[in-house]
Amino acid sequence: MFVVFIQSQESDLERLVDMRIAAMRESLERVGRFDAQRARERFTSTFTPETSYLIMVDGHAAGFFSLDRHHDVHTLRHFYILPQYQRRGIGAQVLKRVLADASRKGCPVTLAALRESDANRFYRNNGFVKVSEEEWDIFYTHSPKGATPSSTNNEIGCIRWLGWADLPHLDVVLREHVRDLHTGQIVESEIASIKAHMAGGADDEGRHRSYLVACDPSGLPVACMGLSRPDARMSVHVSMNAPDAMELLNVFVRRDFMRAKGIGRSLLSAVYEEAKAAGASRLLVNSGPRYLASWGFYDRMFDEAHGMLVDYYGTGRHAKVWSKVL
Repeated sequence: MFVVFIQSQESDLERLVDMRIAAMRESLERVGRFDAQRARERFTSTFTPETSYLIMVDGHAAGFFSLDRHHDVHTLRHFYILPQYQRRGIGAQVLKRVLADASRKGCPVTLAALRESDANRFYRNNGFVKVSEEEWDIFYTHSPKGATPSSTNNEIGCIRWLGWADLPHLDVVLREHVRDLHTGQIVESEIASIKAHMAGGADDEGRHRSYLVACDPSGLPVACMGLSRPDARMSVHVSMNAPDAMELLNVFVRRDFMRAKGIGRSLLSAVYEEAKAAGASRLLVNSGPRYLASWGFYDRMFDEAHGMLVDYYGTGRHAKVWSKVL
């Protein structure tokens, strides 16, 4: 099961408060500390939508997390899965992707868990080590295994999950690339569709996508890549078990950051990590005739080409398909 991260907005506050209370209630009642009003006040006093992400499963909110990123440490402030979504591997997938995000910068991840909560065992089982404790909380840290290639490119400010403020900047990038193959005119309907997917909307296959963006040193996004479960036609074409694979979608790099700067390679390396953390063993991608110039990039970065998926983008518009073992 692939979960999608959607950055929260101010309007999500009450929704997040309700999810926090629902997820924490049992643990707080166990230690005699459940107080819905206090739980609400503690969260609202520190809520920043830019650092909080809804955890979406098939278009439905299964929980959320809040992650403070600093240059030397990432702190997981909140992490809640609704009771009806627990024990389905969702929490483990989210945590692995949070750790992969921190690993790109070589940062440890710190957090606190309520004493007597089942979360303590969950964090220990996922490699966190207790560093201290107080009357009600136990504090943990997870040390990185080392910086990855995506964190060593000086042309990149950071690689992170897509945020709402990124959309106007990515609109510029999309307009450079999403153009009619024959006339060169911008395809407005396709751009609108991609932006709807970035905002969490389902595509024609009923899939939801999670995006990573690469930013320049000033923090502005200059590239994006999306991940989702594979299109059924792709899975059949490569004779692959879809639950074990993911598909790379919407690969766009601002033209002045292409080729020599290595942005695409660094972002794709981060996508590999993200897909692997989500439980995938293979990554698929296809590219049609509009993006023929990118085929050499996929030839270099993927393990195997699988020929052409005939008429994938319309009559006579075949897609070349690649796969990579993660």
